Amino acid sequence: MRTRERIVFFGLLLAGFVLAGILPNFPWFTVQAQPVGGRLRSAQMDYNTSGTHAVVAGVVGQRTRVYQLTLFCNGANNVTLQDSTPAVLHPVMNFSASQGMVLDYHAAVPWFTTALGTDFVLNLSANQPCSGVLWYTQGPW
Repeated sequence: MRTRERIVFFGLLLAGFVLAGILPNFPWFTVQAQPVGGRLRSAQMDYNTSGTHAVVAGVVGQRTRVYQLTLFCNGANNVTLQDSTPAVLHPVMNFSASQGMVLDYHAAVPWFTTALGTDFVLNLSANQPCSGVLWYTQGPW
């Protein structure tokens, strides 16, 4: 068989396995799951004062699940991620000037989940600018 014929053959073979329901039973075959709570939404963060900042407002009877987060601090800052109960979702992170972090989307598993009806909060220790964006869902599950 030539290369092109091999590609067509294996493509048809793979499609047949998927249609027959055989391939999804293998552990190395993964299907991208949808995040709990439906469609991902984004929230911008741009704060330059110390204290607690509600990034995502809580909804009665719903949890906020954070799936992706980027954060960058221009000046030295201690950052805590928590909900408004205030349950700490991530311990204090000490950022030096011009330092940040990325928590990337990973197979529909949230990095943080708030309690029912609570805000997702960013707590800053200094009057230094911190900005970023997070992607989240909200739902009762």
